[in-house]
Amino acid sequence: MKNNIYRILLFLILIFIGLSGPVWLFILGAALYIIVYTGVEIIFLALAIDAYFGYASGGYYIYTIITAAGLYIVQWAKPHIWVYNQ
Repeated sequence: MKNNIYRILLFLILIFIGLSGPVWLFILGAALYIIVYTGVEIIFLALAIDAYFGYASGGYYIYTIITAAGLYIVQWAKPHIWVYNQ
């Protein structure tokens, strides 16, 4: 229960930082969130940020691509780095 409250709180902070804070702080927070929780909901947040800020430009969805790649790499590397159950 306590872990879920921290997860929700960190995600709400990431939403606030992603929509109003500096980019480097969002990247740092998203990396921390991905490493600790490996949550797929971070991709939806990156998609929302891309839709919010990138609607006028014809570019790619950079936040979404980088976040999805980072999440994929962490999910692939986590079993090789940490020991879950012995």
